[in-house]
Parts: sequence; C-alpha cells; structure tokens
Amino acid sequence: MDRILEDLFASASAAAKTAPGPNLEEALGEFRTTAQRMRDERMKIFSECGAKLDQCKVPCRRNRLLETFIDTWQRRLAEGNNISGTLIFNFN
Repeated sequence: MDRILEDLFASASAAAKTAPGPNLEEALGEFRTTAQRMRDERMKIFSECGAKLDQCKVPCRRNRLLETFIDTWQRRLAEGNNISGTLIFNFN
C-alpha cells in the first residue's frame, strides 16, 4: 500500500500540471484491485478456519458427553449409588 501511494503521488506531483486525471484513475484501479485481493484472502482464511472448526465439533461433543458421564458417575458413587447396566453413547 505504501509503495502504491509513493509511486502514484510522486508521479502525480510531477505530472500535475499536464494531466492530473490518469494518475487518479490509476490509483483508483490499484486500490480496487488491492481491496479485492484483501477480500479474497479474508474469505480464504474464513473458509479454512470454518473447516477446522467443523473437524473439531464431533470430538468436542464426545468429550462433553464423557465429562457429563464421569461427573454423574462420581456424584452417584458419592451418594452411595452404583451404576449398573449397559451404557450406550450416540456420538453422532
């Protein structure tokens, strides 16, 4: 961005007496191109982060279920109850 500003305004000051319009049009084009590149890069990063978050959803859900089970088990044992029977977890 600094390079663009230096190049365009340095050349604009030298050519300001003859043709001020083309330098502004060139600057506008450069800024629009740069803005589009920044938007594209931001969307790419958002997509990558979203994919990583999606990969973590199932393990986090499983972990939460197991933590709940262990907390319940500890509480029931402290109360003198015993957990018996078959435990079935649906991790989907």
